[in-house]
Amino acid sequence: MVFYMDINTFSLSYFNGFNDLLSSNRKVEDRAVAFLKVISLVTVIIPLLVGLVYGVNRGIESLRGRVGKKIPSNNNTEGVDQARKTTLPTSEAQRSPRVISFSQTSEVPVLHSHHQRPLSARNDTPAAVGSQIALTDEEVTLTEAEFYQYFDRDHWTWTGQKNVRIKGDLKLWKYSTCHLIKSLPQNLTVEGDLDLRGFEALAALPDRLKVGGSFYLSHSKNLERLPEEFDVGKSLDIRECSALRAIPANLHVRGDLIIWQCPGLAALPVGLIVERKLEISECENMSLSPSSFRVDGELAIWECKNFTIFPEGFVIGGDVTIIECPNFTEIPDSILNLGLKTDGEKRAITCEGTGLKEQEIQRLQAGKYPGIEIEIS
Repeated sequence: MVFYMDINTFSLSYFNGFNDLLSSNRKVEDRAVAFLKVISLVTVIIPLLVGLVYGVNRGIESLRGRVGKKIPSNNNTEGVDQARKTTLPTSEAQRSPRVISFSQTSEVPVLHSHHQRPLSARNDTPAAVGSQIALTDEEVTLTEAEFYQYFDRDHWTWTGQKNVRIKGDLKLWKYSTCHLIKSLPQNLTVEGDLDLRGFEALAALPDRLKVGGSFYLSHSKNLERLPEEFDVGKSLDIRECSALRAIPANLHVRGDLIIWQCPGLAALPVGLIVERKLEISECENMSLSPSSFRVDGELAIWECKNFTIFPEGFVIGGDVTIIECPNFTEIPDSILNLGLKTDGEKRAITCEGTGLKEQEIQRLQAGKYPGIEIEIS
């Protein structure tokens, strides 16, 4: 109340003195007194205002100090970025190549395509923590995320069990560092699909590889052969493996067999069985020899310039398609006499962009081949 009254008194005195100072009816002595009164009031009010502003600022700083956290501005995100960083464990147990640790929570996979590569081979996956498993010769069952933790992050080689079983699918292409992986466990069984698309550094597959589902492989430029003891439960899809030269004999594919852009592959293996479709595309040295293989579904050959003629004595269950094979010159009687497809429907033989001569085309058009429809363009 006193402070309020003092302020009012000062204000009233100030305005009265100011009026006295400006009034023309006042004497010079009165004006001098009024001027001094105004000056004295100003010297009181200004420090009061300065003190008030200072007190407010100190109060704000005190409040921030009690909260204990400085909020970064829009132009300074250093505090936020630091909070997001993950410190990699450096304990001896986690670095040891003989003892592997993993946690129950799986890493969030990073999706990428083979056209997008990380700039460096950095440790972008936290080392696993939790219960420890000593390495033995016994088979160990892992999840996909646990499997990924067994790779040496410096050399990207396998450091875990020799005998590994994966429950479900193993799709390592989802991880941004998959193209750096050089090796897999010696005996690997995947109960679902195995997807190794984009594995550029992979030079060899496990000796005894078993895949319960489909197997997808691409861009493994150093891979020269598939393993001898190889079993795939569904389809086998191989693309852009330029060094691949051998597929194991007596391979049994229970789905489709797709081979794309594998220029080093010159022949199919003896005893090959494909229960569904066989498609070979842009394999310039492929000749299809030897003859003892079986395709229960469709056979399609695209842009294989070294493919010249079907070998005698092999079995095709479905349609036959030959596209852009300029050195293909003859359809043998073994193909023309196949008759109806295994499902009872007519069999289509389609040739487009081949090297069939006019005489061969006339022979095909004049012939009668029950159950066969021939289309040549």
